[in-house]
Amino acid sequence: DAAIQPTAGVGVGVSRLDYDVRFQNDEPFTDDSMNVAYFSVFAGFNIELSRSLSFRTAWRMWKTTNHDISLADGGELTTIQEASSLDFGLLYRLGG
Repeated sequence: DAAIQPTAGVGVGVSRLDYDVRFQNDEPFTDDSMNVAYFSVFAGFNIELSRSLSFRTAWRMWKTTNHDISLADGGELTTIQEASSLDFGLLYRLGG
């Protein structure tokens, strides 16, 4: 009998963002990198397949704080990065 365990949570952290954006003629638009704060939320579930093996799936969304990207022409662009994902995997517990 597989036990289903719902999971949910929130988090904060630091994300490294690297930009190297070019026009079609290879002229640089921006080549910038920075560390920015982010927050995330997630929800999913684990299904215990055995004492040491579980199947998991989770939806995750993260969003950064406002940050300025330096442009090649000397200007700046303010942006926020946001992403979400749905993943599936197997978890193996060492020493389980």
